[in-house]
Amino acid sequence: MAGTRQADVLSGTSQNDAIQGYKGSDVLRGLNGNDIVRGGGGHDTVYGGAGDDKVYGGNRGDELFGRSGDDKLWGGNGNDNLDGGSGNDTLKGGKGNDTFVFGAGSGDDVVLDFTVGDDKVFMDFDANELNSVRVQQQSGEEGGVLISYGDDSLLLQGVNYNELSSSDFILA
Repeated sequence: MAGTRQADVLSGTSQNDAIQGYKGSDVLRGLNGNDIVRGGGGHDTVYGGAGDDKVYGGNRGDELFGRSGDDKLWGGNGNDNLDGGSGNDTLKGGKGNDTFVFGAGSGDDVVLDFTVGDDKVFMDFDANELNSVRVQQQSGEEGGVLISYGDDSLLLQGVNYNELSSSDFILA
């Protein structure tokens, strides 16, 4: 299923779908199945669905949502917002100043390319929940900064705890 030069709204099926946006600012939805959903040349809003989806942004700042399942979200060029939803997701913002969403019910997510000073973590918690958020250095080959809340975590792979500052976070 493919978009046009216009702003398209495309939705998948209950099957494994491949959906491709094109030039316009599209809204693309994967729905059920293990989908591959790709934005195009516009400012796209791209959703995975209930399966283990691969969600790609395009050449501009895009909004990417994984929803349930263990998803892979790739931002591409531009200033992207990436929200894996529930499940254990892998997030890569690509070029640009990207924002990664972390909140209750996010699962155990990994950010592969967080750039201190450029990218942000949007902390989707109310004031009372923020008191229970923990931030610590994770060592080892898959090390980085581990942000955790209850059973959920966000690993900023390859980041040193001492490099982070309050400007790397956005509070809800």
